[in-house]
Amino acid sequence: MRLGGPNTRCAPSELELTALMIPRPNTSPIPLVMVSNPHSLGLQAVIYEDGYTYEGNTKHRLNISLRQQQHWGRADPNFTSSIKRPTISTITLDIANKEISCLDLKPPTALISVGCDLEKKIVIQNEISACYNGVLDPVALQDNYSYVIEREAYDPNFRGQKATEDLEVPYHYEKLGCPILVYYDTPWKPVVELWREGKFEVVEAEYVLLEVNGLFTYTYALTTDMALCSSQPQNWTTIAKTAGDQGPFAWDRENYVSCHDPNNNAPLRWPKVPYQILGSPTENKVVFDQRNGIYIFFISIVDPYYSYCHLETTFSVYVYGAFPLPIFPPEITIVLLTGATLLSVWLAYMIPELLHTEQGLRVKGFWVSLRRRCRKSRACVSLGNRLTPFTVAWSISGEGVAGGCPGLSRSKRQMAEESLAQGPPALRVNTSGGVPIHHRGHRPLHLGRGRAQPAGLFPGPHPACCCVSRRRGIVPNPKSRAPRLYSGSPAPGRRRGHEGPRHMALGPLDDREGEETAHGP
Repeated sequence: MRLGGPNTRCAPSELELTALMIPRPNTSPIPLVMVSNPHSLGLQAVIYEDGYTYEGNTKHRLNISLRQQQHWGRADPNFTSSIKRPTISTITLDIANKEISCLDLKPPTALISVGCDLEKKIVIQNEISACYNGVLDPVALQDNYSYVIEREAYDPNFRGQKATEDLEVPYHYEKLGCPILVYYDTPWKPVVELWREGKFEVVEAEYVLLEVNGLFTYTYALTTDMALCSSQPQNWTTIAKTAGDQGPFAWDRENYVSCHDPNNNAPLRWPKVPYQILGSPTENKVVFDQRNGIYIFFISIVDPYYSYCHLETTFSVYVYGAFPLPIFPPEITIVLLTGATLLSVWLAYMIPELLHTEQGLRVKGFWVSLRRRCRKSRACVSLGNRLTPFTVAWSISGEGVAGGCPGLSRSKRQMAEESLAQGPPALRVNTSGGVPIHHRGHRPLHLGRGRAQPAGLFPGPHPACCCVSRRRGIVPNPKSRAPRLYSGSPAPGRRRGHEGPRHMALGPLDDREGEETAHGP
């Protein structure tokens, strides 16, 4: 009698054994099959004739089918052992009508373990990675790479509360490889593969995810009522409360209870909470918040009917495509834009109507006059320009720089007055006819809207203050009634880029308009 052989095969929930028996001539054996743990294993045996030996003896073949009691459906649920825990059993084959003989054969026995195949492991499919698309550099990831998690995005206690400081996380490329690339606005779930002896299958069982650093900037597409739960489902919060010292990653096949199990009597109290289990029988997926960065997930297969192994692993995901969060809520922005649009339409209708009234005409005249004043005030030098020595002509009326150029600050006025007081003897003021402004050896120029042309004199009765800067030239006092602007060319022999002081000569003119006499040292 032989137990086993080449016809022995193993399935996920059943085992088939074959026994070959050759009895004495003219006898029919009565096989006796026994298991030591009937709470875990059930059996079914079939015997039949399978040919003859060379001596003419009949061969009898016995096929034994072993299956877990939970899958037979023949035993009472209270009789069977827990399917969530592995068990060990033995099977023994003997002959009931065995005769007494001088040679006593020991019945064959086999040890059967109902548990985990240590060769099994799960791998997360990574066809589209962040390195393949050029988002991350694999060389940089291997060079002691680390990233920072904002304190508003994670909780070290896995309770969804904000932390008090940012967290720097080192990235272990040898263990995680390159992250999976996921767009933030697309619901996503990983593709889990079960590998054994070089072959794999896609896992359709139920599993759960948890970010190992406490990131809570993601949720799930389905709620409890959308998942058609008949009882309140488990989540990571309830598992953490009952896990005790096992830590936050204690959710596995041994403590998992499906909300679709008819024997689960937990009342459905919160139907709108997120459903945190992925895989069959639902199409639940992960939905990321508006945040870019790396997520490192812990995954555990919790379906107790899929495997006795604790199938767990970690993998990384890089989320991209999220814009920065707005400063104001979108609702406030929409209300403000709508109000601004309605106000613009109302003003576009009301302003032309109001301008035709008497009060509107006065307002219009005020703005026109204000515009003219602003255009005139542009003729004065800007306060940011640097005044050079001897660049202020004294007012004819004797009001000085303070009276002639009121647009200048006090410091600029003092600098201009000091420059005029310390100037060379060539700087003179003609109080009889006017104030000619020119550079030695060059005619004064008029800076108008057109091209430059020779200029005349300022009228004598009106004060004229002219300010000269390195960039804008000579500009008159905007309060002066002089009709022209005056400027001069660089002094003879002056090279481009030379930053020496500009000399200005003031002196009397002849009676002929447009001609001048220079007085210099």
